[in-house]
Amino acid sequence: MEISFVSKTANAVAEVIGVAAESDRSWMGDGAYLVAALGEGFERLLDDEEFTGKIGQVVSYHTGALAPHTVVVLGVGTDPDGEAFRQAGGSLGRAAKKSVSVATTMNPEGALTAVLEGILLSQYGFNRYLSDP
Repeated sequence: MEISFVSKTANAVAEVIGVAAESDRSWMGDGAYLVAALGEGFERLLDDEEFTGKIGQVVSYHTGALAPHTVVVLGVGTDPDGEAFRQAGGSLGRAAKKSVSVATTMNPEGALTAVLEGILLSQYGFNRYLSDP
């Protein structure tokens, strides 16, 4: 899987884009631009899912386009730390497990390693003793 950290989602060329939100949907990076571009249906989905940006909240939205075909919104809570970003990275990695490329605007100062670690750990699967069905 190719992983890109971008400052603007408009520059991202990936199958899946991850955007983080702090509590009360204050978007990180240019997440507000992406939300506006996706339109009212996307915001309605966030309302229906009661997404507020609390740590651990995840909402996937299938755009119907070729790239990105999925936007994953990740809650990182109020005043997020490295652990919150690691968990968000793990959620993004699980959502993009079958994808070739993923991009995210989660590029917090001092926590980039945590985001990457979460994505990489989510890709691990111990299946040595599993047999084919």
